[in-house]
Formats: sequence, structure tokens, C-alpha cells
Amino acid sequence: PMYVATLLQAVPTDIAVWYTAHHLPRRNADTPFWVLMFSLTSWFNAYSSVRTFANGQETMALAVAVALCCPELFSQKRWNGKISWRFYLAFFLGGLSAAVRFSAVAAFVPLGIILALKRDSVLDKLSFLFNPCAFFGLAGLTAVAVVDRIFYGFWTIPALGNLHFNAVLDNAKLYGAHPFLWYFTSGVPAILGPLVLFLLFSASKSKSQVLPLWTIWLVFVVVMSFNDHKEFRYIHPILPLVCLICGSSMPLFREGLGRVRNS
Repeated sequence: PMYVATLLQAVPTDIAVWYTAHHLPRRNADTPFWVLMFSLTSWFNAYSSVRTFANGQETMALAVAVALCCPELFSQKRWNGKISWRFYLAFFLGGLSAAVRFSAVAAFVPLGIILALKRDSVLDKLSFLFNPCAFFGLAGLTAVAVVDRIFYGFWTIPALGNLHFNAVLDNAKLYGAHPFLWYFTSGVPAILGPLVLFLLFSASKSKSQVLPLWTIWLVFVVVMSFNDHKEFRYIHPILPLVCLICGSSMPLFREGLGRVRNS
């Protein structure tokens, strides 16, 4: 039902981006407002998040995981304290998401690497990649496998079948094939709509402030581009990240408008 998808996918996604906006670097009081408005007024969120697409679940899981990894994700300093339960839950969500659509790995792997690189020693970095990243990601996969075992009556991992059919055998192209750069030339502009203008502005003015978000969504889209069959909804998970990027640049955008008016 539509209302179930709205409550389990759309609402948590909007709440997650609003929460994350409070941890963006160089934010001002209006930044969370703009981030939330970008998410609420997105035509593609309205189209996809309220429907029972697996991509809506994938989008929600990534948005919530990014929120859980704040403020360490945006910190310019090393963090070497005790690993919070927030990271365990974040990568457990990644495992759940990958069990539904294996493509989620393309977003959670760079997220884990970015966080690991912020640890001090090499041992700390490797330890973080193992636990919580890999361990709790596998825990999420295992949890879904157990549920599937109960309902199917035998052990199975549907996501691996999806990966084998669509990526390994490349049978997805039976449903249509697109050029490698199609997501960058058509897919991203289409799902972002007017946000493309703010994204370009952010790239020119404040890209370094939210570099982790840029890294995650660019890696995700590049990896997804290797599949010949492409659809707008396959890159839906980048939309909350772009809302955050665009919201972070709004103070600079408003300053620029002010200078234009005064000139």
C-alpha cells in the first residue's frame, strides 16, 4: 500500500536529511530548512519514495546511514574514540539494503572507506573496515537470508541472483541498453530537476565542504553506469545526498544574490 511505503521510506528519508543538515560544515540557521525543502519538493521523491520500489528502500537506508554517521563523516579531524552504536546500525542497514538490491554496496563501500580513513593508525583503519563495516553489513545480509529461509522454505539470497542475471550475464540489456554516460547526461539531470543548477553552483563554490557526499554519489553513479540497462530509479539513492549538497551551498548562493542586487 502507498501509505506503508510513505511511512517506511519517504518520511524516514526526509527526517534523515533534515537531521544530517544540522551537521553540515559552515551551515547557518537556514541550512536545515533548505535541505528539507529540497527533499520535500523533489518531484522524483514524490514519484518514487511513496511507492513500493526497492530503490525507495535503498534510498531510505543510505540517507539514514549517513545521518547515523554524523558528525564524524564531515569532521576535518581524526576521530579515535570508541565506535558508537550508530555505526553498527548504519552498516547493518547497508546489509539489509544490499540484500534487497546488491547495488547498495556501491554506496556503502565508499561510506565505510571515508570513515575508516578518518581513523588515526593503519590498524584502526583496517579494524573499522572489518568491524563495523563488513561484519555488520554481513549481519544485515544474514538477517534477510534467515527471513527468506523461513518464507521460501530453503536457503537463498535473491540479491545474488539479481546480480548474476543483471550484471554477470548482462541480461538486463534485454530490457533496453543505454550509453555508459547516460546517467550523467540524462539520468542525474532528470531526477534532480531544478536542483541541477544548485548542484553546479555547489561544485564551483563549496565542493570541498561536503566532499564525502560528492564522493559517495559519484562513485555510486559511476559503478551503476557499468550496467547497460539504466533507469532513473536506479540512481534514486543519490537524491538525498544532492539535497544536502545543494542546501550546504545556499548561504553562498544567497550572498551572491545579495552582491548582485547591491551592484
